[in-house]
Amino acid sequence: MRSVLSRSGAFRLINDMKKIVPAARIHRSLTSSQLAVLTHPRYFASGPEGHIRDATDSTFSKKEKAIEDQWIRAQDAEKVKHLREELAKQKKKLKELEENLDELSDKKKEKD
Repeated sequence: MRSVLSRSGAFRLINDMKKIVPAARIHRSLTSSQLAVLTHPRYFASGPEGHIRDATDSTFSKKEKAIEDQWIRAQDAEKVKHLREELAKQKKKLKELEENLDELSDKKKEKD
């Protein structure tokens, strides 16, 4: 099975091979069709062909998108709530540590 590499990937492959095998041997070992496969970029179509939501513009797909968006917003709100709770815990812990530090520094000043 042939693998299709991008142009930069092919050059990287050839450069890696040069470190192992001298350049003349690499060129002789690869046929012109193999070099063509290695050096030509991969072409593909970009557009709505593979995108399901753009392929149909029905009421069902709009409703499905709205439900997905609502679920995502709910998940984000839950994450924000959790992070705020964690932040409050950390602030409380920091305040306790600062109080302990103040107590220790006050005790040290009293001893001096």
